[in-house]
Amino acid sequence: MRKQRRIVAGITALAIACLLFCCLSCNAIRLRPIVPHEGDGVFHDLSAGRFFFPGYGVSFPEFGLDKLYEATFRVSRLPRLGPNCGVFIAIIDNDWRLGHDEERAAAGDVSLQVLDSRGVSVMHVRGRLREFVWSNVCTKTPGEQHHMLYQYPASFFTPSTSELYTIRVSYSPDPALASYKGYAYLQCLVRP
Repeated sequence: MRKQRRIVAGITALAIACLLFCCLSCNAIRLRPIVPHEGDGVFHDLSAGRFFFPGYGVSFPEFGLDKLYEATFRVSRLPRLGPNCGVFIAIIDNDWRLGHDEERAAAGDVSLQVLDSRGVSVMHVRGRLREFVWSNVCTKTPGEQHHMLYQYPASFFTPSTSELYTIRVSYSPDPALASYKGYAYLQCLVRP
C-alpha cells in the first residue's frame, strides 16, 4: 500500500512539473514585466522565453565605425537583477561578414565608462576592438545580427535602483570598418 502511494505521489509530482514546464515554455505563465529605466536609451525587456530568468537591455544611438565618436548618456532607476549588468559596444553585422580574422585585426579604440552620481567610476574598460571578447548573440531588432564586445569581468557592475549613472562612450575609428555601424548597449541578465 505504501509503495503504491509513493508511486502515485511520484507520478503526480512529475505531471505537475511537466504541466508547469509546458505553461512556462508557451508563456501561459508570464513573469511580471520589468519596469523600464529612466533617462537616455531605448529599453528592451529580455525576459520573454527565459523562464524564471529576467533580463533587460538599453540601447543607445548608432554611430558609424569609420568616424570619431564621443557621447555621454544618463540613466537612472536601473532595475537591479544581480551582478550581471554590463556595458558593451555592439557592432551591427547583418551579413556576418566580420569573421574571426577580421575580429583579430580590428584596430579601432574604444573606451566605456560608468560613473555614479558622485563621479566615482563603477565600470571602465578601454582598448583596441581586437582586445575585447566578441560575442555573436546580440539582436536589438529581430532579423539583425550583432557582435557584442566586452572585457570580462571589467565590463560588468552591480547597479543600484536609486543611483543616477553617467555612461561615457569614446571611439576612435578603424577605416576597415567603414561600412559598419555600432552602438553602446547596457544589458542586465539573471544567469541560470
